[in-house]
Amino acid sequence: MWTVPLKSVAVGSLCLILAQAGPSSCSAPPGNGGTPRGACCVGDGTCQVTTEASCSGSYVGDDSTCETADCPEPNGACCLDDGSCSVVARTACDGAFQGAGTACSATACAISPFTEEAAQRGVDYLVIFGRGDEAGSGVALIDLDNDGDADLVTMGHVGDGAVGIFENDGTGNFTDRTANTGIPPLPDAHSVAAADYDDDGDLDLYLTQWNLANVFLRNDGNFHFTDVTAAAGVGGVGYGGGSAWADYDSDGLVDIYVCNWEYTDRNFLYRNLGDGTFEEVAEALGVASRERSYQPIWIDYDGDADLDLYLSNDNVLSLCGQPGHHNELFRNDGGTFTDVSTETGADVCFNSMGAAVGDFDRNLWPDLHFTNLPPGNVLIANQGDGTFLNQSAAAGIDQPGELGWGTVAFDYDHNGFEDLYVVFNNGVNRFYDNPGTFPLQNIARQLDLDLVAESYCLASGDIDLDGDLDLVLSSRQERVRIYINNEGQKRDWVKFKVVGEGRNRGGIGTAVQVRTGEVRQVRHLLFGNNYKSQNETILHFGLGGARVLDEISIVWPGGTTRTLSGYAADTLWTLYPPERLGDVNGDGVINATDTAAMTNCQGDVRPGCEMMDYNGDGDVDSTDATLQAP
Repeated sequence: MWTVPLKSVAVGSLCLILAQAGPSSCSAPPGNGGTPRGACCVGDGTCQVTTEASCSGSYVGDDSTCETADCPEPNGACCLDDGSCSVVARTACDGAFQGAGTACSATACAISPFTEEAAQRGVDYLVIFGRGDEAGSGVALIDLDNDGDADLVTMGHVGDGAVGIFENDGTGNFTDRTANTGIPPLPDAHSVAAADYDDDGDLDLYLTQWNLANVFLRNDGNFHFTDVTAAAGVGGVGYGGGSAWADYDSDGLVDIYVCNWEYTDRNFLYRNLGDGTFEEVAEALGVASRERSYQPIWIDYDGDADLDLYLSNDNVLSLCGQPGHHNELFRNDGGTFTDVSTETGADVCFNSMGAAVGDFDRNLWPDLHFTNLPPGNVLIANQGDGTFLNQSAAAGIDQPGELGWGTVAFDYDHNGFEDLYVVFNNGVNRFYDNPGTFPLQNIARQLDLDLVAESYCLASGDIDLDGDLDLVLSSRQERVRIYINNEGQKRDWVKFKVVGEGRNRGGIGTAVQVRTGEVRQVRHLLFGNNYKSQNETILHFGLGGARVLDEISIVWPGGTTRTLSGYAADTLWTLYPPERLGDVNGDGVINATDTAAMTNCQGDVRPGCEMMDYNGDGDVDSTDATLQAP
């Protein structure tokens, strides 16, 4: 006598799968008269075991089971960028799939607006600024506890200047950990940039202050920090602007550039010496600008695998045309710098505030967008030949009349083109949708992002881990806002966590390019960006309707490369450099632990097994095992 496993229950002609079971557990006896039965995929996506004659959907075959049947997802409404709608399978949708079983209707293809959810997600933080004219308090979406989600850092708290630290629980809900972080009240702190300076595996915080010594906080784990400013030698004094991290000299150690906003103050470049201390080298390397810098941007503008330095300078317009009074671009020549501002066309002169990096024309070169005083914002497009072209008017982002500050580039709707959110302190915030050709279109009102407030600083990241990017916004005399993205989840996406080489654990400066069909996109990994703020350090791509990545190309700082193929969409993948392949614990030795992991990872590559895919072909097999062999 045999026993039916409890994992399945036969009810008449319907086999209900309650849990994963062996192939025989859902087999059904023949029907009346011995008529064969098998799995039947019906239109609502469910599976029944019945006779072929009784199947109202797609009959898989005699003796098949619901466990072995590959029933397709039901068709649903597919919205294309031209506004048209058709009911097709998800795999056939080249636009936004609205969900299985949905139908085309008058509202089916309407944009789903962002929703402001700070209070319900546990964030209550009122911003006032400090005791000077700081012009904004930075925010950061960064993983402080290495649990795979973006925690939140805020500044400028009313009354006490408490630096806000909020722990993400993995669902996008936060616990306020501010009271026990060990960070003293810092009412004049107003920008933040994070990186792992000491190679201990967690992100440390650098905060600039207004006419006071800057503050460097070592992350001790469990949301507790120690002030190591004096010991590290990075407590420069000035009217601090933003800061950003990079390994500019390719020694494997992350360095930091710090801006100061006053002609009487120069900027700082702190070179990491690897022993917990830094050496200030800005003057020695010719990058100690005194041009009222607001934000530094480390970006490989010329594609030579080292990071160049761009400075967004708040120029006095009456001085434009005089030597030195413009934004500055310093080309990195192997750890030394050459001023190439004029010859590249990067020497735009205006009151440049925040900066966003994105490939807005999708020519695979990083462009730069800057906020400005009422004459209008500026976009310079990288031509790929070492020069930039001012495309402000063509892009439609140069509208006059308002004073811009923070700006961020990201693909909010996963159509494969990066969009722009721009915030103002004297007007309506704008969201520029990128349809794939210039001009961009302001759709802030449709997205419920048309806030009127004294807005300054913002950051993007996937707060709720649903695959699309959300926003955090800091405005003066307002509570910090969290805008949850409800549109991006309609299309496919992919995200990448980059593992760096040497002691640059975060892979700062890595460029990743993906190809789906004939479409190519690129992203650059920045630590410290926008305006006094930091985005989540996970690279994000919108893929439209693509379900598989045909090619992933990675270039680490210094020029190390890898190429992968066949990786699935709608997944967070970890990208490892060659030196980490097959080495589970990173000890530099392939041993039994590593070979056992290789065995466990056999088959199509899946998250957690990326380092076992030696040849990058999207599966782990005997070829990879041979390559791993000591």
